[in-house]
Amino acid sequence: MLLNVTKIIYLCSMKKCSKCKISKSIDDFNKSKNSKNGVHHYCKTCLREYKNSRYNYSKSKLDRIKFKYNLSKLELNDMYIKQNKTCKICKTAFDSVSEHKGLYIDHCHKTNKVRGLLCKSCNSLLGYAYDNVKILESAINYLINQ
Repeated sequence: MLLNVTKIIYLCSMKKCSKCKISKSIDDFNKSKNSKNGVHHYCKTCLREYKNSRYNYSKSKLDRIKFKYNLSKLELNDMYIKQNKTCKICKTAFDSVSEHKGLYIDHCHKTNKVRGLLCKSCNSLLGYAYDNVKILESAINYLINQ
């Protein structure tokens, strides 16, 4: 019961951020189970800046690619150039290899061997067909006969 009263008192008060040293509303701090008063010692703005400064998004992406596909940045770029910066199936040109706007790394789910770089649509096509040639041939026959 005493803990709930303490939390209510803190919810209605101000707190000084230990990073920027500015007193702010308790609402400007993230909740924290590890803290005595139930909120983080950095305000939300300072905590976001701190986390963003410590995390290198491009390095993290390259680390995931290296771990998952055993491809270095140089090997990935070589593959991209050899494919003329296009999807290996539909030949649509792309500015980059990306998880969101560019080409995706296609791989065999059984062997984990990288097959090439595909656009989102072509990569999804293979995924929805479970990489099954018979399903894809059946789909082609369906389109031809319609």
